[in-house]
Amino acid sequence: MCDDHVHPIRLHGPWQVRIIQQTAGSVDLPETFSCRLPGDWTEPLGHEFQGIVRLERRFNRPTGLQPGQPVYLVVQRVDLQGQVTLNDHCLGPVGPDHPLRQEIAHLLIDPNRLSIEVELRLNCQRPGRESRGGGLLGEVRLEIVD
Repeated sequence: MCDDHVHPIRLHGPWQVRIIQQTAGSVDLPETFSCRLPGDWTEPLGHEFQGIVRLERRFNRPTGLQPGQPVYLVVQRVDLQGQVTLNDHCLGPVGPDHPLRQEIAHLLIDPNRLSIEVELRLNCQRPGRESRGGGLLGEVRLEIVD
C-alpha cells in the first residue's frame, strides 16, 4: 500500500482561448475569449465549429516544493484530440480515452505557461456528443506528491 499523499491544484481558469484553424462552422466567431474548465466550446463557437483551438493558462510554481518532490500535470479528457505543452516543452497527446499524467517538476518556472491545442476534425465519430462542441471535458490539475 502506498503512503504518498497527493495534493491537487485544479486549473479551472480563466483560460484564454484562440482559434488556430477553422474547417467548419460560423464565419462570425470571436478571435479570442476566456473560459473555465472543464467545458466545451458550444456556447462561444457553436456546435458546428470544427478546427483547432488553443487553450492557454498561466500559473505560478507551487510554493514549498522540496528538491526532488514529484509534481504531475493531469489532463483528464479532450474531445477529440489534443496536444499538451508546458513552457514550450511538448508533453504529449491527450484524447477522449487517453488522459495525460506526466511528471513536470523539472519544467516548473515562474510564471508557467500551459497550452493545450484541441482539434475537432470533420467527419469524426463522437458517440453522444454529435450536437456539442469539442473542448477540454475533463479536469486539468497539478498533483503534488508528499
